[in-house]
Amino acid sequence: MDACKCCGAPTRPFGQVDAARCCEDRGGAPVFAATGRLITYRRCVACGFVGTGDFDHLSDAELAAEIYNADYIRADPAFADSRPAYFARVVADWLPDVGRVGEALDYGGGQGAFAAAMQERGHRFANWDPHFHAAPRPTGRFGLVTAFEVVEHSRDPVGTFRDAAACLQPDGVLVFTTLLVPPEAGPEWWYVAPRNGHVSLHTAASLRACAARCGLRLLSVSEGLHLFLPPHLSPLARHMVHAKAAEALYNASLRGPAELWHTAREVARAGRLRDAANPRHAARALLRGNAEGTPRPDWRGLIARHAAGARRVPARQAAPAARQ
Repeated sequence: MDACKCCGAPTRPFGQVDAARCCEDRGGAPVFAATGRLITYRRCVACGFVGTGDFDHLSDAELAAEIYNADYIRADPAFADSRPAYFARVVADWLPDVGRVGEALDYGGGQGAFAAAMQERGHRFANWDPHFHAAPRPTGRFGLVTAFEVVEHSRDPVGTFRDAAACLQPDGVLVFTTLLVPPEAGPEWWYVAPRNGHVSLHTAASLRACAARCGLRLLSVSEGLHLFLPPHLSPLARHMVHAKAAEALYNASLRGPAELWHTAREVARAGRLRDAANPRHAARALLRGNAEGTPRPDWRGLIARHAAGARRVPARQAAPAARQ
């Protein structure tokens, strides 16, 4: 992986781990015996993406036989039920009433537990997963697509995001989870886990690069929860941003002025100008500093531009009040 799979910039060595390394190893003794086969990860010098090309030569069937086999549950015990149940509670609390969500798809949704849990709550969720679900891929377009703990498994990050985005309606929203690489992370970071199939580890910058190549825009709510938003926000997209605006701004401020700038821009675009201009977030971000050396954001210009844009939004597109 000489060139970054997200932005195309050069990469440099990040580290090596045994092919048997899995996320559950952080709890004590290794789950799987060491293989002696080392998997090499590299980091992008521009966007910070960390990935490996050591599985790129495998066919989908060969990858499934090596990673997504009967032993996969040992590498990821929460995969089958507890994680889908947790995400169902989170998403159900986040969404507006079921009548305004429409058809949705859980992309890479494993055995379908999340979609089934959402269906029990009255939402119309389909499920598709190339490795764990026998149902054919849905052919329609959806206003909401979810992808929980999927993109870190992709050997082609941009291709996977484009494929998921192809399932969206023109104003649809992609909601996904993946942990951002901490600035100080090395190969000992527990998320570097080839036995889990973790071959693509993202930063906010690498996700923005992927979003741009899909014609979408990134809003990271936290270190693990992210949205790809359309250029023109639907009422559902506005509702989802409004509900998470304060959380997204707070978490972005912890990562410094550059990340707060990007987040505030998306929050302001959704009409939450007061949240975007909250001086507490700016003060916190400035105290944290900016490792990338990005110039100080033009907050005043941001607020003025988006205030003008917000005045042009028809009243019928106003989002419902965020849940407290």
